[in-house]
Amino acid sequence: MRRLVPTLLGLSLFIAPALARADQLQCNRREDAERAAALLRPGSYVLDFCSLCQTTPIQVVRVDRVEVIADCQHEVKVVGRVVLRSERTYDDGAGAEAPESFLGDKSPFEASVDLAYLYVETGPGVFEWLGGQLGLDATVNVGTIELPPVVLANLGDHPRPELGPDALPPPTAEEVRRVWHHFYSGQGRPPVLVDAKACLHVDTKKGSPTRFTCATEVSTSVPRGTLVYAWMSWLVPLRSSDSQGVVQYVHEGTVRTTKDVRLEGGGLKTRFWKGSKLYKPGTWQIVIRRGQEELRTMTVVVED
Repeated sequence: MRRLVPTLLGLSLFIAPALARADQLQCNRREDAERAAALLRPGSYVLDFCSLCQTTPIQVVRVDRVEVIADCQHEVKVVGRVVLRSERTYDDGAGAEAPESFLGDKSPFEASVDLAYLYVETGPGVFEWLGGQLGLDATVNVGTIELPPVVLANLGDHPRPELGPDALPPPTAEEVRRVWHHFYSGQGRPPVLVDAKACLHVDTKKGSPTRFTCATEVSTSVPRGTLVYAWMSWLVPLRSSDSQGVVQYVHEGTVRTTKDVRLEGGGLKTRFWKGSKLYKPGTWQIVIRRGQEELRTMTVVVED
């Protein structure tokens, strides 16, 4: 099932009535605060945004330093600077249409952050609320924020969090049973798209510990004529056959290339990649579909 999440690009945001900024994940267990701090790498960017508030802009913050302090239990203190701020807030009409205009800012940022209101970059320009990445419970109205490509390009090359196995808590027994059932007894059920990236280089070296992974992900714009892969990881039920996926390369609303992906054989971690050279300058969308369902869309900006 496609996960419908409000974003900043082409979708409206669902905004609750005006609320005071309530603390939800300000005070945390030490282990949760330390896991959060480990994801906030110096030089990376985070978004400071209270999705429960109506009169707040989105601040793009460059992280310089992070520390865990013992105050109300344990808090995550972020020191850095605001580099961009959304031009509109949610009390001047932006609730009906998400803002795509950001203004330059040079304000210092130093705060003990609430993990419900801080967003970390999980893909190029795609930010997820931090508490959710750690498996914590909180009320948020916006789970994902996607920066417009022109805004992302202004940030230049920068590190992103390494969402390794320690970032999330272990799955529950029920979650494991569901995966086992889908893999071993899911013949006839659709495969699950687990991850997808716009990729410049896939590691195919024999014996490499990162073989078949996306070694270089598209982070900013690319020159015209660049070969860009749609790299995908799927959970395919055992002994499945005749399951078809499609990758479309769409330039300014026009489908330019279509690649078929045959999903069969079954694998807990089945990787595919399909590439196409992007010759036309402008904004491209790489769309992964199965039947009529759009599973994932990735944006790539091609410079002339």
